[in-house]
Parts: sequence; structure tokens; C-alpha cells
Amino acid sequence: MKGLTPEQRKRIVDKYVREKGISMRMIAKIEKVSRSAVFNAIKKYGQDLSFKDKPKSGRKIGSHNRNLDSKICRKIKTSPNASIRDVAKKCKTTVGMVQRAKKRNNLRTYRKQRKPKRSQKQAASVKTRLRKLYDTVLTKNEQCIIQDDETYVKLDYSVLPGPQYFTVRKGEQLDEGKTSIYAEKFGSKAMVWQAICECGMKSTAYITTSTMTTDVYIKECLKKRILPLIRRHRGSTLFWPDLASCHYASRTREWMEANGVEYVEKSMNPPNYPEVRPIEEYWAIMKRILRQRFSSADSVKKFKKDWVKAAKTVTVSVVRNLMKNVRVQVRKIARNQK
Repeated sequence: MKGLTPEQRKRIVDKYVREKGISMRMIAKIEKVSRSAVFNAIKKYGQDLSFKDKPKSGRKIGSHNRNLDSKICRKIKTSPNASIRDVAKKCKTTVGMVQRAKKRNNLRTYRKQRKPKRSQKQAASVKTRLRKLYDTVLTKNEQCIIQDDETYVKLDYSVLPGPQYFTVRKGEQLDEGKTSIYAEKFGSKAMVWQAICECGMKSTAYITTSTMTTDVYIKECLKKRILPLIRRHRGSTLFWPDLASCHYASRTREWMEANGVEYVEKSMNPPNYPEVRPIEEYWAIMKRILRQRFSSADSVKKFKKDWVKAAKTVTVSVVRNLMKNVRVQVRKIARNQK
């Protein structure tokens, strides 16, 4: 009978008694409740001659110690990283009491978000650049934004970012290799360059063990990968490169202008601001897929194959969802940035 009020039960019983021949199904339809609720309401009245619920069992809600509440709240605020168990131990109370005190005082604990530490010069230029970028370029909604970036990936996928777990029965002993992650301090790694766009398309990846130079960037990234990606678009595009020095070298800019690549000027590109670069999230997705689905690479050749296979699992809709709020984020941050 959970959910029925005393008034509802009274109406159900009245209909059942006064309207001879009416079925429980009909009463349930009129009252918009289940037939079992009608049956239970009639049965309860026949047993107790009452429409009210019986007193419930369980712990009664009583007064609480306000001084203890204040002590718990102070401890939580001064030591936000302490666990509930630690707070209970310090305040000489129970874990349940700490949880109830938090609930009574509307306290909630959230995980801190990691953000890049920007220099004063970078922070000062962000607002101006973002506003200029949005007002000058990003209001052209018909242009598809293309972002590129580089990242380094360890060939030992087990050490890539993300939590890893193991399951064991109580008292069972596992080998240390199954309970620990061994990471080499200077393990083998590869550099990956790739581009994604608002349409959900991706360029092919350029993977190397050497550093990115201006000549390599023009030849391998712009000529072989960005230009074909732009030509796959029916409409116009806007290339938003990373702020790496080779991306804005004089020869790089000359090549882009000569080949009709419209790009974000360096004076509009905010420094060290991953919040408006969804390709950073794309890297996180790719590294998670490598760690979860592939065995570690023993060579760069195997790593290239693994990356291509992993990239195929990141669908057009996933990339599109990553990129869909770029303009909104730029406008929002530009307006709220102090």
C-alpha cells in the first residue's frame, strides 16, 4: 500500500462498499492506481478498520548534538582531503554520525579538477585573445574548426593514465606482478600528431620517435594530412593549430597562406588553455583504449598498427561530440575570465 494516502484509501473503500458490483479493476482505473493497491486498501480496512498506516519500525529521529555537528563541519572544512573514517576518529564519533552531520548541514564533497598552471603573462593574454578569436573568427558558424596537436605515448600501455584494479578472494595471495604496475623511468615512447574537426572527421596520424621540426611539420602534417582533410570538406574550414613554435614559424605560415589554408592567427590563439582544445580529450580516449584493449608494443611499428586500430574505434559521433561546444566554451570563458 506504499504510496496511497489515507484519503485515497477512504475513497477506494467507499466506492467498493456503496457501488454494488463495481470491480477492483474499475476502481483502480478510476483512482489511477494498481489493482493490487485497491485490494490491499480494502484488506487493510477489513483488518484494522482504519485508513492510516501503522507506526513504522526503525530508528526514531531524535535531537542531535549541535556542538558535535559544528566540530565535524569544522574538521571537514579544514581537512577536505580527510576520509569520513578519519574525521569520525578525530571527532571521537561514528562514521554514520559524520555522514548525517554532512547531510544536515548540506555539505558535499567534490573531486578537485586538474588545470594547467599559467604564468602571469599567459593569464593576462587569455581574455584578450579569446574575445578577439570569438568576435573575429568563430562567429562564422559555417566554418568547420580543425584542431591539431602532438602527444607522447609510452610503448608500455600498462603505465598509461587511468585506474587499474585486481580482484582477489579473501585470504588469497597473488603474485606481485598482478597487484603492481612497473613503470620504467625512461621507457620507450613515441610522438603522435593528429587532427580532428567539428564534422567528426580525423586526419591520419603521424607517428615518430624524433622531435617535430618546421620542415617535418610542413611535409608530414600539413601537406600530407591537413590539406587532404580540408579537401574532404564541402564548405570552408578554419585550422586552429597548437602554439608549438614550428606551427607558427614563418615558413609554416607562408605555406598555409600559399595553399589557401585559413588558420587562427597566433595573436588570437590562447596559450596553455586546454579547456578550449577538445583534442586533449581525444588523447585521453585514445590512451585509455590502448591500455584496455591492446598488449604493450615492443616496437614503433607495432605501436603504429595499434594506434590505427584504436583510432577506428573512435567514431565520427564521438569526435563530433568532443568538438561541438568549442565556440560556446570560448565565448563563455572570454566573458567570465578575470
